[in-house]
Amino acid sequence: MTQDQPVVPSPEPLDDHTPDERHDVLVWVGLLGAAMFLLNVFIPIFSPLLAGLCGLWLMLGRYSAWRRIGIVAVAVMVLGLGSPVFYLFLVSIVLMTAAMTFSTSLIMSVVTRTPYRGTQFSLWEAGGTVLVMSLLSGALRLIFQQSSLFFFSPYDATILALQAITVSANVVLASLCIFVPERHRTSRLFTLSAVSVLVVMPALEIIVAIGFGWRWGMAALLLLMHYGGALLIWLLLFPLELAGLFSIEVPRDTRRLVIEPPGQGPFD
Repeated sequence: MTQDQPVVPSPEPLDDHTPDERHDVLVWVGLLGAAMFLLNVFIPIFSPLLAGLCGLWLMLGRYSAWRRIGIVAVAVMVLGLGSPVFYLFLVSIVLMTAAMTFSTSLIMSVVTRTPYRGTQFSLWEAGGTVLVMSLLSGALRLIFQQSSLFFFSPYDATILALQAITVSANVVLASLCIFVPERHRTSRLFTLSAVSVLVVMPALEIIVAIGFGWRWGMAALLLLMHYGGALLIWLLLFPLELAGLFSIEVPRDTRRLVIEPPGQGPFD
């Protein structure tokens, strides 16, 4: 006869930080975010990255889905600065980043063998989100059907779409650590994230930029943009996590778990 393996209930979400620690970090994040928003009004260089972080937080945030949707919508309205083209660009970044975040969170949970860190959506929330996005997409389509507001050619539209995809991919790659609960992270995961966003992506983007006719001097600016953008994301991302604004360890389901011998993951 074989001996049955012991079973234990599914673990509750874990949080290693005290309310005082979260409050102090939240004050820092609030001050830094306010300074960035104020500077962005005069020099709108942070809007794409902040929109990408909004898309990431939309899927991994700790609050209710409707509250996150409302906060992200208000943030996009502020970051868009009243420009229809800029609104289209930022909405594209939010939606693409959210989609990439949803798929990446599932993949990282399987690859790293760690608890799933993502948000559970009810049918009502998922249906409402689809409805809101459908209405928003319809409104944008009506705007750009007007001949007086058709700002750019198909070539410009292609460039805009490629830029949105690039920003979303870079935000997700720079945020790889956030997909794994803090207690399960290793330095190898951060190294993978840093190499991806500081070496691999700039090299690919420079090749594409040269193909579109950019000069080497302009293409070299991509390196500076990547280093500055990655630093900005990390300055906001990890304090936001410490402040408790991201979801913590979430079990995949409520069934009982079987204790298995510990294994070594690829990032251990």
